[in-house]
Amino acid sequence: MDFRSENMRGRTGRTVPNQEIRYYQNGTCAFYSYETKIAEIDLEGDVTLFDCWNFYSQTTNRYFLKYLRMKTPHDITSITQVRKLVNNKTFSLAE
Repeated sequence: MDFRSENMRGRTGRTVPNQEIRYYQNGTCAFYSYETKIAEIDLEGDVTLFDCWNFYSQTTNRYFLKYLRMKTPHDITSITQVRKLVNNKTFSLAE
């Protein structure tokens, strides 16, 4: 599937290597860290989390949370909040 890639930007505005958002032709977008898909948001705004989303480094978590704040209506500031959204089925886990 063809996609357009955009690296995340740090606090100073500089691009951050290995933390990227991919925009697909079908309208979905996904957050990747070191070429591993962490989360995807579809056209309806539904969030799907992929393998080990819960076990990444502090840097990956920082940009994962930033991605969720940018692309969802949720003001997520911690992985604990993400876990709650998974538990109440607001976010789903990939099978």
